[in-house]
Amino acid sequence: MNAPRSAPQGAAAPGAAQALVVVLAGALFGFGLALSGMVRPEVVLSFLQGRDWGLMLVMGGAMGLALLAYQLFPRARRAPLLGGGFEAHTARMHRSTFIGSALFGVGWGLSGVCPGPAIAGLGTGNWQLLWVIGAMLAPESVTKIGEVGRDKYWFDVAGFNRLPAYTRRENPYQYDDLTGPSWWNLDAVLSKSFRLPRDSRLEVRLEAYNALNHMNWADPQLNITASDFGRTFTQASNYFGRRLQYAIRLEF
Repeated sequence: MNAPRSAPQGAAAPGAAQALVVVLAGALFGFGLALSGMVRPEVVLSFLQGRDWGLMLVMGGAMGLALLAYQLFPRARRAPLLGGGFEAHTARMHRSTFIGSALFGVGWGLSGVCPGPAIAGLGTGNWQLLWVIGAMLAPESVTKIGEVGRDKYWFDVAGFNRLPAYTRRENPYQYDDLTGPSWWNLDAVLSKSFRLPRDSRLEVRLEAYNALNHMNWADPQLNITASDFGRTFTQASNYFGRRLQYAIRLEF
């Protein structure tokens, strides 16, 4: 039988002291955001538009102090005051980093709000920030499966549930990135004209609608209470299979 391993020195389990420090640090951080004006979207937007550079001093001071703390504390002590250990994080630059940074920048520039100030801003009574927090917590997308048929799903329905009446909405009203089945069609016309005496003309036409007899599927069922929710197994409305039409026209 193997004896249980002893915990490393300084790696104590989180306790009341650590929880208290976390709460105090969070309160101090929120107070700093409120005092500097970063919880006010209009101040942030004014900074991003180049009209008020006051937040540059705020962010510069915060970055400088954090840099000193991260460089000096690990050298002065072997372990943090409340246990655990100092750890190094190696930054890796890849495509997701640039894409995420760009998306964050666009969102910050449009709304003037980022996650930390949004939560701290609730303490100032700005309840409109609940919309921003709700958007951050809501699912951003629906997994697209892309299969058609009676027993197959177009998108993943596992995360959808009907909520009780008067429940506050937390998910988006619609998912813009979820698209239905593609739709394409090919119509063709073949005609031949014959000149007749006395300036008459005879035209023979063959018209083919949906010439390749392609199946265009309808959009999936979006009613969450329906038994076929998330599935599509019928053709699009006002759409038919291949149709041929013959016509003869005489002009005289």
